[in-house]
Amino acid sequence: MAFHRQIVLPRDLHPVRLPHTCFDISGHYIPENDPPCFLGRDILPFSVRFDVDGWYPQDALSLTWHKDDSGSACHIVAKLCRTSPLAWRIAPLKTFGKNMFACRPISVRFDPESNSGHCRIMITCAVDGSRRLEIPYKRTSLRFHPLRWEYDRVEHVSCTTSYPPASHPVRPAPLDPARLSVITVFNRAGFDLSVENRHDIVPMELASQGGEWNERELHDAMQTYWSNFSDKPQWSLWTLFANAFQENHSIAGIMFDTLGRAKRRGTALFSHASLFCLPHNTGGASAAWKKRLRFVCTCHEIGHALNLSHSWEKGAFLQWVPMQSSEEAFSFMNYPSLFPGGEERFFSGFMFRFDDDELFFMRHAPDEFVEMGNATCPADIAFAAGSNKGNAPLHIELRTNRREPDFEFMEPVLLECKLKNRSDRMQLVDEEQVIRSRIRIVVQRKGSALPLAVHPFARFDGVPGTVCMAPGESRFFALFVSAGTQGWSVAEPGEYRCRAGLTHDKAMIVSNWFDFKVKRPVSRICETLAQDYFTDDVARILAFGGSNVLVSGNDCLRTCIEKNVPDPVARHASIALALPLHKDSKRIDYCGSGPDGRPRIAVRQMRSGSDAVVDKLRDTLFIDSDSTVETLGNLRFKQYADDLCSSLILRGRADEARRCLRRLHDTLAKRKVKRSVLSSIIERIDPVK
Repeated sequence: MAFHRQIVLPRDLHPVRLPHTCFDISGHYIPENDPPCFLGRDILPFSVRFDVDGWYPQDALSLTWHKDDSGSACHIVAKLCRTSPLAWRIAPLKTFGKNMFACRPISVRFDPESNSGHCRIMITCAVDGSRRLEIPYKRTSLRFHPLRWEYDRVEHVSCTTSYPPASHPVRPAPLDPARLSVITVFNRAGFDLSVENRHDIVPMELASQGGEWNERELHDAMQTYWSNFSDKPQWSLWTLFANAFQENHSIAGIMFDTLGRAKRRGTALFSHASLFCLPHNTGGASAAWKKRLRFVCTCHEIGHALNLSHSWEKGAFLQWVPMQSSEEAFSFMNYPSLFPGGEERFFSGFMFRFDDDELFFMRHAPDEFVEMGNATCPADIAFAAGSNKGNAPLHIELRTNRREPDFEFMEPVLLECKLKNRSDRMQLVDEEQVIRSRIRIVVQRKGSALPLAVHPFARFDGVPGTVCMAPGESRFFALFVSAGTQGWSVAEPGEYRCRAGLTHDKAMIVSNWFDFKVKRPVSRICETLAQDYFTDDVARILAFGGSNVLVSGNDCLRTCIEKNVPDPVARHASIALALPLHKDSKRIDYCGSGPDGRPRIAVRQMRSGSDAVVDKLRDTLFIDSDSTVETLGNLRFKQYADDLCSSLILRGRADEARRCLRRLHDTLAKRKVKRSVLSSIIERIDPVK
């Protein structure tokens, strides 16, 4: 059926010029003079982003304070209400961080004596509630952020960095037919975009499978060929124009930089993606159709690097002001194929720009929200203030299988995630290992300004499978929330809250907020050990259930046991040390680079340890099994107990395995675990021989 809804073109088809001015006055401003001292507080110059004219003005103002002694900051976002042709009242929308400063912005006006070389605004602030102080600000840039872009290409692949709208007949009539470039798009969005002159040719041989790239290989290429690579936040990004994505040939572009602590710095575009296969209705404009879609994909992926979500996903942003999700958005962040009425309908009204919600975010959000390599908030924790729709088919619940949600200092925080199909229909969901790696988690300590996104150490890398969930069926997952690739999220005493979210059928499903408490250290010994305990090695050992290669982390866990740390901490340490040794395993050793420059690896067979290791694991699990399951949770306790029983059977200790299975059954039965789980344990007991 045809889609007959009238297309409403966006406003501001040309730059806006304010009355009584002969040049744009928007941009980035700083105090013209040294800042005053308010109430004995020395305040460093706070920057202002003033947004009232030029391309797509948002009638907004954002201000950032930096405190000298502690480095803490406050960021205020406000809308502007015009009171005269060149004066505005400041209406704050949201404050980020603690507002510890003694002045409150009230109004702003443009200084009519300004000129294009020296543009000045005057901001009136309230001091002590009654005093008024007018502070002059000078403009340092016509735009709001700097942005450096470097791009390279794989051999035999072309770069798409511009597009002439006049080349394709399907376009809005008011659209300027002149050639558009990535620089033009992001300059209009408020970035002072500069392109690095270096453009390398990346050998196709770096891709392991027939010239098709996976995320790890893309990340390696970024480290090798990006001249500005650094594992820290910076207003800089890298793009690789490649041929195809290994895991899914339909993917035309990807923001692949999800490894390490600094993220959102690398994007890739794939010219051989099936998305660029010609539709039947392109007629004689096939080359223009391809170039148009590739150009849109290039800007789309850079948008992701700037922390923008898809148009239909942005409504759940927590930390930012409310944004409206829509498949009807005329934006680079939408998919033309999802637009009501189809792709042609989309391009009939698309003005090759980001929508106002996205522009407002990129221009006025706190720097750490947008800057590449900085915080992954809000895009990674978009769900944190979201709420589920009443008719959402799936429901997520976070909980812990313990009497009180209190954890000892240094005790790993393990939560149980329950995913339930509450609809009356079958639901297709990803396999367990996919959900575990793609579920989003945030942890926030009481008193902190922002939640911290927890990124798991392991990430599913392949084509996901799906399983069916019947109406009323539930699936359960154990979540390690203490740490991730971003570091430790729970490393200090205090009160915390945690939330999880999962994307299903293009919608974000969010869990309840789960509150828990971390107790104070019970002794000076714990405080001393904490310096070696809260490291990346120990976090990985606890998350993966042991390691054969992270020696320093294993040494730290042994020290914890010897120094009589609290019982839950010692139990986790004992289990993590025993698990890798109770059965055969394999170890991958890096042996340097070969003559061709590729890494050489050796796979070594690791034999299981002695019966004493198995006995130690058995005793830790089942001597006072109630305390063990209390700290591990039902899911991990059963997982480790199953592994132990399998190891005992392989060692010819079937009777002992049978006794352990009975103890596992009795322990979980007391905790009122589902009958189906208990039945599965009973079924294992009899076949054990």
